[in-house]
Amino acid sequence: MEVVLSGNEQYDELVTMYFDGGVERKRLTTIRKQAAATTTETARTDTETTGGEIPGNNSEEMPDDVSITAGYKAVYDLYNDDNRTEFDVTYGASERSSRCVLNENTGMIDYIVYNGKSPNGKCCIYVRYKVDASADETVSYDEGHMVDIYAYVLETKKVVSSGKKQWEDTGSDEFIDVTEK
Repeated sequence: MEVVLSGNEQYDELVTMYFDGGVERKRLTTIRKQAAATTTETARTDTETTGGEIPGNNSEEMPDDVSITAGYKAVYDLYNDDNRTEFDVTYGASERSSRCVLNENTGMIDYIVYNGKSPNGKCCIYVRYKVDASADETVSYDEGHMVDIYAYVLETKKVVSSGKKQWEDTGSDEFIDVTEK
């Protein structure tokens, strides 16, 4: 079983627990795009096997990795202002812990995060954040502030901005049309 621990007072951490009692911990943070991975492993054996499909995990309900990456690329192409920043998606323990840096300036990083499918299932949703880097150039991604939310329409490959700066804001009419109807 894998669990991602996150919060404002700690770095995100992936904890993997095995049936044999072994535990593996990995820090999920970056320092200037370099993974600061520290892994601690305890009493792990190679007895794990790969299971079948997870009950209720219908692949038709979930967008595949190709669609998620295509959505990242479409948003990146529209909103990347920094030609020095190369398109790159950093994946964490799950799709929802992935991110793509749009712009990286001294002391500030502008990035997007995949947030799942829209209520109508026709779009991938991406949230754009800005976060300040600390003096020692470390970045705490959970301290970012929301800039906008985007819908990547799977059928048309179009990106629609919501104009939302906070979760409770009302999105644009076009955003509501493509995500809810």
